Amino acid sequence: MRIIVTGGRNYTDARTVSGTLTVYAAQHGQFHRLVHGGATGADTLAAAVAPRSAGP
Repeated sequence: MRIIVTGGRNYTDARTVSGTLTVYAAQHGQFHRLVHGGATGADTLAAAVAPRSAGP
């Protein structure tokens, strides 16, 4: 499964990003690929927390 993350370049709430990805993985199954644009903010936060949020 792929997850797409988009958001503002000034977004800084890593806790919410991590929590949202973790809940999604728990409810829908482990995701194997995170798609993002690599911009600062939500994109890079998601890339940083995704390995811990994706599940086993």
